[in-house]
Amino acid sequence: MFKPQVLEPSLTVGLAPRIHNRREYPQTPTHNSAIFEKTDSAKLSMLLRKFRRRDAKTMITKMSHATVWVKNQQEALEFYRDKLGFEVDTDAMIGDDYRWLTMRIKGQPGFEIILMEPKPGYILDEESAAQLKALMEKGVLGAGVFEADDIHKTYEELKARGVEFKGPPVTQSWGTATVMKDNSGNWFSLGQDKKEAK
Repeated sequence: MFKPQVLEPSLTVGLAPRIHNRREYPQTPTHNSAIFEKTDSAKLSMLLRKFRRRDAKTMITKMSHATVWVKNQQEALEFYRDKLGFEVDTDAMIGDDYRWLTMRIKGQPGFEIILMEPKPGYILDEESAAQLKALMEKGVLGAGVFEADDIHKTYEELKARGVEFKGPPVTQSWGTATVMKDNSGNWFSLGQDKKEAK
Protein backbone atom coordinates (compact mmCIF):
# COMPACT_ATOMS: atom_id res chain seq x y z
CA MET A 1 0.00 0.00 0.00
CA PHE A 2 1.09 3.62 -0.47
CA LYS A 3 1.33 5.84 2.53
CA PRO A 4 1.68 9.65 2.51
CA GLN A 5 4.71 10.88 4.42
CA VAL A 6 5.89 14.33 5.45
CA LEU A 7 9.62 14.85 4.96
CA GLU A 8 11.59 16.27 7.84
CA PRO A 9 12.40 20.00 7.37
CA SER A 10 16.13 19.19 7.38
CA LEU A 11 15.65 17.05 4.25
CA THR A 12 13.91 19.76 2.24
CA VAL A 13 16.87 22.15 2.23
CA GLY A 14 14.94 25.10 3.58
CA LEU A 15 11.75 24.42 1.58
CA ALA A 16 8.32 23.94 3.15
CA PRO A 17 7.47 20.35 4.15
CA ARG A 18 6.02 18.41 1.22
CA ILE A 19 4.04 15.20 0.79
CA HIS A 20 5.27 12.27 -1.25
CA ASN A 21 4.34 8.61 -1.46
CA ARG A 22 6.60 5.76 -0.61
CA ARG A 23 5.96 2.03 -0.64
CA GLU A 24 5.61 0.62 2.84
CA TYR A 25 7.67 -2.57 3.27
CA PRO A 26 7.11 -5.12 6.02
CA GLN A 27 9.23 -4.44 9.06
CA THR A 28 10.88 -6.92 11.34
CA PRO A 29 8.45 -7.61 14.20
CA THR A 30 9.45 -6.32 17.59
CA HIS A 31 8.18 -7.26 21.01
CA ASN A 32 5.55 -4.49 20.71
CA SER A 33 4.37 -5.22 17.16
CA ALA A 34 2.80 -8.57 17.98
CA ILE A 35 -0.23 -6.93 19.56
CA PHE A 36 -1.03 -5.21 16.23
CA GLU A 37 -0.69 -8.31 14.06
CA LYS A 38 -3.93 -9.57 12.54
CA THR A 39 -4.76 -12.39 10.19
CA ASP A 40 -6.01 -11.55 6.70
CA SER A 41 -9.56 -12.56 7.63
CA ALA A 42 -9.47 -10.39 10.74
CA LYS A 43 -8.25 -7.41 8.70
CA LEU A 44 -11.00 -7.97 6.11
CA SER A 45 -13.62 -8.19 8.83
CA MET A 46 -12.38 -4.95 10.36
CA LEU A 47 -12.52 -3.17 6.98
CA LEU A 48 -16.05 -4.42 6.29
CA ARG A 49 -17.25 -3.16 9.66
CA LYS A 50 -15.65 0.20 8.91
CA PHE A 51 -17.38 0.52 5.54
CA ARG A 52 -20.72 -0.61 6.99
CA ARG A 53 -20.50 2.14 9.60
CA ARG A 54 -19.64 4.65 6.89
CA ASP A 55 -22.57 3.51 4.69
CA ALA A 56 -24.95 3.69 7.64
CA LYS A 57 -24.19 7.38 8.02
CA THR A 58 -24.88 8.17 4.37
CA MET A 59 -27.94 5.99 3.70
CA ILE A 60 -31.17 7.71 2.60
CA THR A 61 -33.70 6.98 5.33
CA LYS A 62 -36.99 8.25 3.90
CA MET A 63 -38.72 10.59 1.47
CA SER A 64 -40.38 13.56 3.14
CA HIS A 65 -41.74 15.63 0.19
CA ALA A 66 -42.87 15.12 -3.39
CA THR A 67 -44.08 17.72 -5.88
CA VAL A 68 -47.36 17.68 -7.78
CA TRP A 69 -47.68 20.40 -10.41
CA VAL A 70 -51.05 22.15 -10.34
CA LYS A 71 -52.76 24.80 -12.42
CA ASN A 72 -53.90 26.89 -9.47
CA GLN A 73 -52.68 26.39 -5.92
CA GLN A 74 -55.81 27.63 -4.17
CA GLU A 75 -58.11 25.49 -6.29
CA ALA A 76 -55.79 22.52 -5.79
CA LEU A 77 -55.80 23.07 -2.02
CA GLU A 78 -59.59 22.98 -1.98
CA PHE A 79 -59.65 19.83 -4.13
CA TYR A 80 -57.14 17.89 -2.03
CA ARG A 81 -58.68 19.07 1.24
CA ASP A 82 -62.40 18.95 0.48
CA LYS A 83 -62.61 16.08 -2.01
CA LEU A 84 -59.67 13.82 -1.10
CA GLY A 85 -59.73 14.58 2.63
CA PHE A 86 -56.10 15.70 2.95
CA GLU A 87 -54.87 18.24 5.49
CA VAL A 88 -52.90 21.43 4.92
CA ASP A 89 -49.46 21.08 6.48
CA THR A 90 -47.72 24.32 5.44
CA ASP A 91 -49.06 27.35 3.63
CA ALA A 92 -46.58 30.21 3.57
CA MET A 93 -45.35 32.92 1.24
CA ILE A 94 -41.67 33.08 0.34
CA GLY A 95 -41.09 36.54 -0.99
CA ASP A 96 -43.89 38.32 -2.82
CA ASP A 97 -44.95 35.73 -5.38
CA TYR A 98 -43.84 32.27 -4.26
CA ARG A 99 -46.28 30.21 -2.20
CA TRP A 100 -45.02 27.12 -0.37
CA LEU A 101 -48.09 24.90 -0.05
CA THR A 102 -47.96 21.33 1.21
CA MET A 103 -50.65 18.78 2.03
CA ARG A 104 -50.48 15.61 4.05
CA ILE A 105 -52.56 12.47 4.16
CA LYS A 106 -54.31 11.90 7.46
CA GLY A 107 -52.64 9.08 9.29
CA GLN A 108 -49.36 9.37 7.37
CA PRO A 109 -47.03 11.72 9.26
CA GLY A 110 -43.67 12.67 7.85
CA PHE A 111 -44.67 12.90 4.19
CA GLU A 112 -45.95 16.03 2.44
CA ILE A 113 -47.21 16.66 -1.09
CA ILE A 114 -46.03 19.99 -2.47
CA LEU A 115 -48.70 21.64 -4.62
CA MET A 116 -46.72 23.89 -6.96
CA GLU A 117 -47.67 26.03 -9.91
CA PRO A 118 -45.26 25.93 -12.87
CA LYS A 119 -44.28 29.58 -12.73
CA PRO A 120 -41.05 30.92 -14.19
CA GLY A 121 -38.57 32.55 -11.89
CA TYR A 122 -37.87 30.14 -9.03
CA ILE A 123 -36.77 26.79 -10.47
CA LEU A 124 -38.27 27.08 -13.95
CA ASP A 125 -37.56 29.31 -16.91
CA GLU A 126 -40.29 30.58 -19.22
CA GLU A 127 -39.96 27.68 -21.68
CA SER A 128 -40.02 24.96 -19.01
CA ALA A 129 -43.03 26.50 -17.27
CA ALA A 130 -44.93 26.64 -20.56
CA GLN A 131 -44.09 23.01 -21.32
CA LEU A 132 -45.36 21.83 -17.94
CA LYS A 133 -48.58 23.80 -18.36
CA ALA A 134 -49.08 22.22 -21.77
CA LEU A 135 -48.62 18.73 -20.35
CA MET A 136 -51.18 19.44 -17.63
CA GLU A 137 -53.65 20.71 -20.22
CA LYS A 138 -53.20 17.46 -22.14
CA GLY A 139 -53.82 15.43 -18.98
CA VAL A 140 -50.80 13.19 -19.48
CA LEU A 141 -48.98 13.60 -16.16
CA GLY A 142 -49.07 10.61 -13.83
CA ALA A 143 -48.30 11.76 -10.32
CA GLY A 144 -48.29 8.75 -8.00
CA VAL A 145 -50.09 5.92 -6.23
CA PHE A 146 -52.53 6.17 -3.34
CA GLU A 147 -53.66 3.26 -1.18
CA ALA A 148 -56.99 2.63 0.49
CA ASP A 149 -58.18 0.29 3.26
CA ASP A 150 -61.44 -0.37 1.43
CA ILE A 151 -61.02 0.60 -2.20
CA HIS A 152 -64.63 0.01 -3.24
CA LYS A 153 -65.99 2.20 -0.44
CA THR A 154 -63.36 4.88 -1.10
CA TYR A 155 -64.15 4.83 -4.81
CA GLU A 156 -67.86 5.40 -4.18
CA GLU A 157 -67.24 8.19 -1.66
CA LEU A 158 -64.75 10.08 -3.85
CA LYS A 159 -66.89 9.66 -6.94
CA ALA A 160 -69.83 11.14 -5.04
CA ARG A 161 -67.67 14.16 -4.17
CA GLY A 162 -66.95 14.77 -7.85
CA VAL A 163 -63.56 13.07 -8.26
CA GLU A 164 -63.07 11.81 -11.82
CA PHE A 165 -62.21 8.13 -12.36
CA LYS A 166 -61.40 6.20 -15.50
CA GLY A 167 -63.59 3.39 -14.25
CA PRO A 168 -64.50 1.29 -11.21
CA PRO A 169 -61.84 -0.68 -9.33
CA VAL A 170 -60.59 -3.77 -11.15
CA THR A 171 -59.23 -6.82 -9.35
CA GLN A 172 -55.98 -8.26 -10.66
CA SER A 173 -53.49 -10.86 -9.45
CA TRP A 174 -51.70 -8.43 -7.11
CA GLY A 175 -54.73 -6.55 -5.81
CA THR A 176 -57.52 -4.13 -6.77
CA ALA A 177 -57.02 -0.70 -8.34
CA THR A 178 -58.50 2.13 -10.32
CA VAL A 179 -57.21 5.42 -11.75
CA MET A 180 -58.42 8.86 -10.71
CA LYS A 181 -57.60 12.43 -11.73
CA ASP A 182 -57.19 15.63 -9.74
CA ASN A 183 -58.52 19.03 -10.86
CA SER A 184 -55.20 19.87 -12.58
CA GLY A 185 -55.26 16.83 -14.85
CA ASN A 186 -52.81 14.68 -12.85
CA TRP A 187 -53.60 10.98 -12.87
CA PHE A 188 -53.17 8.83 -9.76
CA SER A 189 -53.56 5.13 -9.20
CA LEU A 190 -55.74 4.19 -6.23
CA GLY A 191 -55.20 0.66 -5.06
CA GLN A 192 -55.49 -1.96 -2.38
CA ASP A 193 -53.20 -4.93 -1.95
CA LYS A 194 -54.66 -8.38 -2.49
CA LYS A 195 -53.92 -9.47 1.06
CA GLU A 196 -55.86 -6.45 2.37
CA ALA A 197 -58.77 -6.64 -0.06
CA LYS A 198 -62.00 -8.14 1.17
